[in-house]
Amino acid sequence: MRWLEFLSGAVLGAVIVWAFLRRRRVLRETVRAAGLDDTAVERIIREGRLDVDDPGPLDLDEIERAEEAFWESEGWDPAEEEPL
Repeated sequence: MRWLEFLSGAVLGAVIVWAFLRRRRVLRETVRAAGLDDTAVERIIREGRLDVDDPGPLDLDEIERAEEAFWESEGWDPAEEEPL
């Protein structure tokens, strides 16, 4: 019985170590993809936040024009609808 307890504890420990290493790798890849460098990470640690250049608010007029252009380009014929 002691071998079974030892083996189950070893397996649990290995799973925990594997999960930790995998999570660390995923976080590292995420940080690289986000373009954060060491300076940005140090600022996050020091200040608790990171201010980045905001692209600005959305241009609602441009969005509305694009939506209208989309719907005008789409043909919609009620006869083409399939019955439910």
